[in-house]
Amino acid sequence: MSLDMPTTTKDLKHVAIAQAAAVQNTWYVLMNDQDNKEKEIYIVGVNMATNIETLELELTIDDALTAIKFTQAAAIVGVTYVAVLQHDGTITADQTAPRLLLCFGKAPLKCRRFLARVRKTTVVGAGTLGGHVWYSKKA
Repeated sequence: MSLDMPTTTKDLKHVAIAQAAAVQNTWYVLMNDQDNKEKEIYIVGVNMATNIETLELELTIDDALTAIKFTQAAAIVGVTYVAVLQHDGTITADQTAPRLLLCFGKAPLKCRRFLARVRKTTVVGAGTLGGHVWYSKKA
C-alpha cells in the first residue's frame, strides 16, 4: 500500500500540541484550519503520557460536525493504536506503539475546512496529552 503523499517534503506541513496536565473531558484543538483553501490530511496522531487513559479524537470536516469520532479505552504508554478511515466512512482499528493514529487509506482526506480535537475522558494521571496532524494545503 502506498499513500498519495505530496511530491516533495516541503509540501508536507505538520502541526502539534503538547498539553501538560490535560484536564478530563476538556477538548484540546490539534488543528483548526477554516480558511476554505483546498487541503489534504494524511495522518492525525494522538498520544498520552499516562497509562490506562481513554482518548477520544473528533474530526469536523467541511462543517460536518463529529464526522469522525474514535475512542481508545485504556490506552497503554508505548502502544500505538491505528485507526484507518475507509472510503465508505467506516473506521477500523488495529493495535500495533498510548498513541492513536488515524491514517486515510490509500488517498488523503481532501477538504476545505478541518477541525481536529482530542480529549481524555478518564482521570488516571496528569501526563501530557500530545497530538499531531500531517497535511498539505494549496496556496
